[in-house]
Amino acid sequence: NRMIDTLWKAIRATISGPAYLVNQPKIISPLAKSHKDNPELTERFQVVIAGSELGNGYSEINDPQDQLDRF
Repeated sequence: NRMIDTLWKAIRATISGPAYLVNQPKIISPLAKSHKDNPELTERFQVVIAGSELGNGYSEINDPQDQLDRF
């Protein structure tokens, strides 16, 4: 998981932006609710400009079993 997080941050740093990164992988967003159309993605977004994250938001998990399964 650390390798994927490191890779994600390296890629994000190359985005000149402004850009919205949406529906991020579940493995790097453990507290975000699963996307309804693809359970491997989450309902999360980030606003990135010049490689810097300026905003971050997500729908929180409201299913206790789903949350337990991720940890």
